[in-house]
Amino acid sequence: MNHPPFPKDNQMTVVHNSYREERTFVHDTMMYAFHGKIYMAWYSCPQSEIADDTMLIGRSSSDNGKTWSAPFVIARDEGKDGEPRHFVPVSFWEYKDTLYAFVSKMTRHDRPVSVSVYRLLEETTEWEYQQDLISEADDLSLILNHNALPQPDGSFLISGRFHPEKNCYPDRPCILRWQGGNMRDWQLIPLSEAPIGNCPETSVSRMEKGTLIAVTRNSFGSPALFYVSSDEGKTWRCSESDLPAIDAKLYLLTLSTGQTVIAFNKAENETDRTRLCLALLNPETLACKKMYTVAHGISEVGYIYHYPCLLEKDGLLFISCTVNTPEEIRSAAVFTIPLSNLL
Repeated sequence: MNHPPFPKDNQMTVVHNSYREERTFVHDTMMYAFHGKIYMAWYSCPQSEIADDTMLIGRSSSDNGKTWSAPFVIARDEGKDGEPRHFVPVSFWEYKDTLYAFVSKMTRHDRPVSVSVYRLLEETTEWEYQQDLISEADDLSLILNHNALPQPDGSFLISGRFHPEKNCYPDRPCILRWQGGNMRDWQLIPLSEAPIGNCPETSVSRMEKGTLIAVTRNSFGSPALFYVSSDEGKTWRCSESDLPAIDAKLYLLTLSTGQTVIAFNKAENETDRTRLCLALLNPETLACKKMYTVAHGISEVGYIYHYPCLLEKDGLLFISCTVNTPEEIRSAAVFTIPLSNLL
């Protein structure tokens, strides 16, 4: 079987090695560049997914990912209010020179009850609770999967999955649109009124000519589902692509070069997440113009690479992901590739 080549000068850095920590399960990495630093975060559990005190942990880098700070806590449940809350996952939003974290809270696995907003305190690694974006009194179950995307008109988009009732499994992809004002005034736009299946995590980006695209994990079969909007995200239509993705989270990003790229697990078989890939998309057809292998093979922390996030900074593309073995000791890593070696 022919596989996509590795890009030149692709460098892997282990950001969080769970083999050296008491808590051995981390998942769903997210990155953001703010005030010259890269912030990277994930949710952390003692031993297994969304069990016991699930909290959000981060590290930062001031040298473009070569070295990373000690871990810091973004949000956790101290167990003071009766039923515990799991903090899963995190998305970032920069607004008026402040970095915010959107954090879903769950009572149990994939049963979100609220989404809270935390603020990074200036010149620190401390985060302060601000307010609820979605409160436990609201009739909605929501999980966010992408960083907030600024639009030319000053609005923001952020993608995720939802259920229109509270304390339910979020089984439909959606876009949230915010035009300013009260932080709670996000308009939820369903991409599908019908359930998509297992964990329909969704990522959104703005392409070079202004068209918005979103991609949703599709557990009902490959390829992934694409949605396109030509009216600033007010309405969306489903579109097809030849992306050879398996049932796992994907992440979109439009680069400063104008190219839109997507990170995903390439289909080796239905469940294999051992090959993490990057594809450049044709803006007209969403077909794959070029494809690379980002990660494959045994590293110091495992050989299963999944749940990616993309970030561009200083001429480099950063691809973070979870890395593990079947024993479920999961770590966090980032791959760094010069943009000039992709285009």
